[in-house]
Amino acid sequence: MKKERKINAVIFDLGNTLIKTKKKYKLYFNRKYNLNFSGKEYVRIFSDVFNKKCWKDIEKAFCEFAWRCGKKNNRAFIDDLRKMWNSEHKNNLLFSATRPILDQLNKENYKVALLSNHTQRCRDILDYHGIATYFHVIGISAEQKLRKPNVRFFRYVLKHLKVRPEEALMVGDNYKKDYLPAKKLGMHALLVERGKKRYRHSIRNLKQVKTYLKRHKH
Repeated sequence: MKKERKINAVIFDLGNTLIKTKKKYKLYFNRKYNLNFSGKEYVRIFSDVFNKKCWKDIEKAFCEFAWRCGKKNNRAFIDDLRKMWNSEHKNNLLFSATRPILDQLNKENYKVALLSNHTQRCRDILDYHGIATYFHVIGISAEQKLRKPNVRFFRYVLKHLKVRPEEALMVGDNYKKDYLPAKKLGMHALLVERGKKRYRHSIRNLKQVKTYLKRHKH
């Protein structure tokens, strides 16, 4: 029987895994501006505009997003978007177990990484909450021009961590974008489901990451 490799690295998603948002802007914009599409479509458009690349002129991104939402030249819409963008780092809270688990993993000499479909403001959020220094590698979709579930994005982080897939644990809240591609590569994976559980192999909070790691120590 092939011996299972020890886990040496833990890779985290950011949104709804390490942090939670206070104000749901997709609901705010939908209600205020009567957008003719679902919250899911709003998220898709936002990701296409802001999570794919870093913008040198962010005002062009605001105009692009407004146009995609059918609000071209709507100054109120763009002004609200600008306010959201400039306060994004303050619109997030750490889950109670976030700092303790990151701190413990660092003390136990695990390599820790971030793998997030996020905007170029991601580092500002990490700095604002004082958790940037916990990560040995930070993978942000806007910077790498790669987004989950693309396995090349996962490989990018694994390469810079200098670990094999079977030596890494992926922790995220999205089954299709976090869990499945990680398993496809041969990584360990944990799905975070804080509400109603839909999948058998999921955890309710980050404290359970420690339990999983203890079970896989050699």
